Amino acid sequence: MWKRACATSRRVASTFPIGDFRRKYFAGDRLERAVNRVEAIKRELEGTNLSMPQVALKFALMHPAVSTVIAGIRTAQQAEINTAVSELPDLSEDLLLRLRKHAWLRAFWYGGK
Repeated sequence: MWKRACATSRRVASTFPIGDFRRKYFAGDRLERAVNRVEAIKRELEGTNLSMPQVALKFALMHPAVSTVIAGIRTAQQAEINTAVSELPDLSEDLLLRLRKHAWLRAFWYGGK
């Protein structure tokens, strides 16, 4: 089993079984960096009354070339919430600018371990 503690305000431990792609994907410092990025984005969303999934879907839908997004769901409630995103107002320019600073350029040659 593989465990990793993240440097956030709380300790996050994740265990991924052998054969699970996340075990390799989140090797080294990748899990810590991913959690830190998520926490930073959550701070940007404070006061918006929007959830992370809503913002992710709306962000994609705001691009002029995108008319449909396919989001993974596990419950009927998630399906209802996700389909309602298209009816939400567009994200503000201010929020879009704040989110753009979180762009994460990465590629296969960067292991980050």
